[in-house]
Amino acid sequence: GNAMVKCIGKLQEQWDFIMDQDEAVAFLQNHWRGFVGRNLLIHQQHAVAGAKIAKRYLQERTTNLVRLVWEEDRRLEKLEYERSYKEWLIKQEQDELEIYLKTVTKYGWEEVETEQDSGEYVFRLYGDESYESAVTNRPVYTIEDDKACRILQKYYMVVDARLKMAKIRHDKARIARELAQHELWEKKKRDREQHVTVSFKIGAIDQASTVSIMKDEAAQDIAFEHECKEQLNSLLDQDAELIVGFPIEAKFDKGENYYPGTIYQVNPTQYSTPEGMKWYPANTFGVVYDDGDFEPAVPLDLIRVIRVTPGVKVEARYGGHPAFFAGTIIGENVRAGKVLSYQIEYDDGEIEKAVPRNRIRVDPDAMLAFQANYDKTVLQQQTETARRIGRANRKKKEQEVRTSRIDVALNTFDQSW
Repeated sequence: GNAMVKCIGKLQEQWDFIMDQDEAVAFLQNHWRGFVGRNLLIHQQHAVAGAKIAKRYLQERTTNLVRLVWEEDRRLEKLEYERSYKEWLIKQEQDELEIYLKTVTKYGWEEVETEQDSGEYVFRLYGDESYESAVTNRPVYTIEDDKACRILQKYYMVVDARLKMAKIRHDKARIARELAQHELWEKKKRDREQHVTVSFKIGAIDQASTVSIMKDEAAQDIAFEHECKEQLNSLLDQDAELIVGFPIEAKFDKGENYYPGTIYQVNPTQYSTPEGMKWYPANTFGVVYDDGDFEPAVPLDLIRVIRVTPGVKVEARYGGHPAFFAGTIIGENVRAGKVLSYQIEYDDGEIEKAVPRNRIRVDPDAMLAFQANYDKTVLQQQTETARRIGRANRKKKEQEVRTSRIDVALNTFDQSW
């Protein structure tokens, strides 16, 4: 038993010695690997640093390094300035928006006086007669409300664009169908006319001549319409540039008659409403009439400026004076076929040689004479237009009767086969 114990003890000592040797070998291996790795890393760092130094040296020898460094610094400064400027603009816009929103009352609220002639005001909801919702501070919109409104505006713009594109596609498809139907109708018409030419040659020739006459008369009607427009335009000043303070005539509330007035604003112009900021549309003008009424957005086609010629009695603002003085047009200042200004002899003997059209208004008596001439011209044109329309309708009806007779004959001819 002692020999076995001694043997086991010897084996244990040998095993411990082997494990110690293994740990020592592992320590030496790890230490050697770390030493080699550090040396390789240091060598790589030295190689990279040497390459940078060599590149910098070659760059200094072959280029103007100072200028390159200066340009790079300026480029970075410019980028930083642009970034700071954009941030400043955004902050300025937000500050201006906050200041503006503080002045806009929320939709559905109104400012009312607590008691008659008390001088104290509160804000309440529309229709709240009991003042339960009354507050002393103005209910205003916040930046978050503005952002939500912009998101909704963008959404509605996208929806509107999609609807318009769908309408355009629908119109294209409709036009394509109409063209296909028209081509089919033309083909049938050619086939029908071929049959008519064989069996009813005299009728076909008469039909072609009637169609030609109708086309000529339609062309004459179109030319007459253009002549009417030119005749009416010759009575008006089409070259006048409408600016603030320009005396004009306009149709109040889109009525039938023209009333004298003055331009007081040229749109587009921004204005405030309970729903937010809105714009009067372009090509419209704010007009204050001589009787005190006004309209902020009168379309251009409802405004007219009477053409003035030498010999016409007018009233003008002498030297830009606010008041009008009576006088007579004695001459025009023309350049390149366009009247730039007028020469006026006032009733008191003064003569002004370059009066722009926006400082001139027509004398009331001359305006009445112009209106009578204008109405007479319009009546004559309407009478002649009605006569031409009646003639065209009669010719069209006769053509339809003739075509119906030919169709009956064609059907009879086809059935006979």
